[in-house]
Amino acid sequence: MKDTDRWLQRLELSDLIPDNVRRRHARKFFVGVFVVMLVTGTVGAVGYANTQQRLESQVRNQLTSTAELQADGLDGWIAGLERQTRTLSQAKQFQNGDVDEIGLYLLDQQQSLGEGIVAVHYVEVSSGEILSSTSREVVGRKMSEVGATWDTETIDAKTNIPSYVHVANDPYVSPVSGERAIAFVSAPPKNTQHAVVVVASLEVRANNFYQTIDGGQTLVVDGTGETVLDTTPEATESFAAAPIAEDAGTNRTGFESAGSSVVGYTAVEGTDWVVLTHVPKSNAYAMRDSVGTSLAAMVLATIAVLGIAAVGFGRRQTKTLEDLTESAEEMERGNLGVELRTDRIDEFGRLYDAFDAMRDSLREQIATAETAREEAERAKDEAEEARREVERERREARRARAEAERLGDRLEETAAEYAAVMADCADGDLTRRLDDADSEAMAEVACAFNEMLTSGKRPCGWSGSSARRSPTRARR
Repeated sequence: MKDTDRWLQRLELSDLIPDNVRRRHARKFFVGVFVVMLVTGTVGAVGYANTQQRLESQVRNQLTSTAELQADGLDGWIAGLERQTRTLSQAKQFQNGDVDEIGLYLLDQQQSLGEGIVAVHYVEVSSGEILSSTSREVVGRKMSEVGATWDTETIDAKTNIPSYVHVANDPYVSPVSGERAIAFVSAPPKNTQHAVVVVASLEVRANNFYQTIDGGQTLVVDGTGETVLDTTPEATESFAAAPIAEDAGTNRTGFESAGSSVVGYTAVEGTDWVVLTHVPKSNAYAMRDSVGTSLAAMVLATIAVLGIAAVGFGRRQTKTLEDLTESAEEMERGNLGVELRTDRIDEFGRLYDAFDAMRDSLREQIATAETAREEAERAKDEAEEARREVERERREARRARAEAERLGDRLEETAAEYAAVMADCADGDLTRRLDDADSEAMAEVACAFNEMLTSGKRPCGWSGSSARRSPTRARR
């Protein structure tokens, strides 16, 4: 577990993103928006699928529940008619077997039979002849002649037990009302050779079927798929009822999607009938389709809004960043005069202001550095000038020293020459003269000596020894 945690800590999301995406803000932005749109679409698709499934399950449960309720109602209706038939057959008039008395009794009971009962017959079991009836037009006719499938042996066997009520599951069209009907047969006590037959209208019962979905209809079929009753106006179904009836014999209750309809079915207890509640798919799934369409439209609208916002907002953001990047690159290349101006007051606007402030700071720093450089160069120039001045003074000093040395040498030479001339003059050669010298002082000496020789005067204290000593002093 610790190794996994360390591995997860080392794994960063940026490692999963390609570098060519990470290098551009626009690409990252649009990839992020695409991921959001993808997640939104995925969540919407999952929500759409779940909603569709829930609504379809709701339709399934609703149809099967309706079929169960209708089957229970039909079973209760049959049970009620069985009780009513048994109650009628136990009347003493039927037990006595007096046809006239029975006729009067039936006329008396006719008003209280209820709208679902078409007719009540008093029938001879062995022949199937109607001996008395609430409908006089059928008296004297046989049950088979009025449409009922009359199995004498079956009826005879069933009516041997006075407490038993036989239900003829095969419906027929009653000549009395022209409606599909079924017969309930019960033998009177002490008179089992005869039977009381109660004919009930299936169509009246069909009108009492409650539909929970708009456009729903009910079809009742027997085990072979033959129609017992049908509430569909045209009595035409878009599905095959026989396979469903066969399946109901095993599963009792179920749901089928057949053709353009959906069907919920339930078997009726005590009979081979199956109640099928069917609805056109367009009606059954109207809410599903409406909700699905609304949900899909909402998801698509959300994705569209995200896309439009991404294009509009993203392009503006990207343009701002690109302009700022170009300005920063220009500043990096040394162009501090680049324009840094925007009308935005958000983070990008503050970033522009920060770059502008940084540019001003760079300008100040560059100006300060330039001033310092100029001062340093000026100081360097002054130092160089001072060095050159020192060198010049040094050269002047060397020249002065050299000149002084040359002057000293010349003075010594001149002094030696003067001494030699003076010595010659002291020895009596007064024709000699002192040459002019570069030194002003020596020149004055030469001039004065020469004038003295010219005038014939001897300077005071002058002697040959003095003249001869002068070179020595001159050399000193």
